[in-house]
Amino acid sequence: MDEIRKSESLSGAGGDGAHEERDELVPLAEPEEHGSIKPPPVAAAPLGLEVKTPTVVKERYVNDASGPAGGTNAAPSASVETTQIPPIVRPGFPGPNTLIISAAVLTLGAVGMAGYFAPSHAIARGLATLYDIAVHTGTGIVAVMMAAVFTERRFSEAKLAAARMFFAVSLMHAVVSSNIPIPTKIDEWVLGLSAYALALWGLFRLPRHELTVIGVTHAGLWLIVKFGAELNAFIASRAATP
Repeated sequence: MDEIRKSESLSGAGGDGAHEERDELVPLAEPEEHGSIKPPPVAAAPLGLEVKTPTVVKERYVNDASGPAGGTNAAPSASVETTQIPPIVRPGFPGPNTLIISAAVLTLGAVGMAGYFAPSHAIARGLATLYDIAVHTGTGIVAVMMAAVFTERRFSEAKLAAARMFFAVSLMHAVVSSNIPIPTKIDEWVLGLSAYALALWGLFRLPRHELTVIGVTHAGLWLIVKFGAELNAFIASRAATP
């Protein structure tokens, strides 16, 4: 390996005191004991002349024979791109406080209508509706957390998730508790579930797969809670029978 050193020297030819620059090839100095490289010694300059310090190239480049025409292959630095996991609860309008206030109004309406249209035990029916809204808001939050695991998304914004599920559940119970003048009770449940699905779609604004996972998981948790309540009622009725 060679090193290029620039130096200035005085040329006495011509008698006009002009300076000429020339490039001189000097051998690369051998490393010392500790691996450092010293530049070759600079020849003493005549008095009154300033000599530039030679530039020593200390970086060593290894030619790769496999490269094009034996040239130097410089490996580019690989930039690692960290992919952020998308959240399952994305911020957006309306905010959690607005949803909580709206859901509270819907809850009061659902409790009032459930007690008003109940054929008997109006207070108990209203309290049962309030209990269902509270419990299934909690199961809705758990459903969102489980859906985040199933769809490999990040669960964040717990308050916003709770407010959205509170609104969706209270809206469904408000529709179910209303007395729609159609025979049987199936129409209220169909309209209530439709309102729940519409609120879920409009609030979370997720792809169809993620929304389906949330809805199916919430329905499964609802069935588990319902089955537990029915099982307790059955056990209590059998215990009361002599």
